[in-house]
Amino acid sequence: MSEPTPIEPIGELAAMSPQPENASPSPALEPSAPDQALPPAPALNAAAAAPLVGAPPTPTGVPTKYCFACGTLLDARAEICPKCGVRQAPPQQSFEAATAHTRRITAGLLGIFLGAFGIHKFYLGRTAQGIVFVLAVVLTAGIGALITGLIGLIEGIIYLTMSDEHFEARFPRKQL
Repeated sequence: MSEPTPIEPIGELAAMSPQPENASPSPALEPSAPDQALPPAPALNAAAAAPLVGAPPTPTGVPTKYCFACGTLLDARAEICPKCGVRQAPPQQSFEAATAHTRRITAGLLGIFLGAFGIHKFYLGRTAQGIVFVLAVVLTAGIGALITGLIGLIEGIIYLTMSDEHFEARFPRKQL
């Protein structure tokens, strides 16, 4: 049995594949005339090295986003797309942060306008305190509304002046 001969790559593959030192070049790669040179190898450009659109996030766990103008995969912190130069929209605040802000404003306004009846306490999930406010108004035939209204006004102003983080720490959201 004779030894199988290795298959030699042709064209651009031959230029890129490693050749053993003792191997003779393929006749397809030899120039036919001394002044005729081999075609240049294709150059790698930046677009070929860039990740494809729709590629999964990087394995290092770096958050990514897509450019809204050209669709290039970008680092989530990027402000300008390096490919098309378009400024990216600022990151949107999370749903939890927007909800905390809305809850704080709502509780503050309820405390200012309907605090005499303890509506802001019911809104924040402090049902027992809300019942105390309502009983104070009902059992005193409305005279207690002056005191509970003043308390509601002060609490409403406090809610509106505290930070969202402090508000969420003091009045955590009840899980359903």
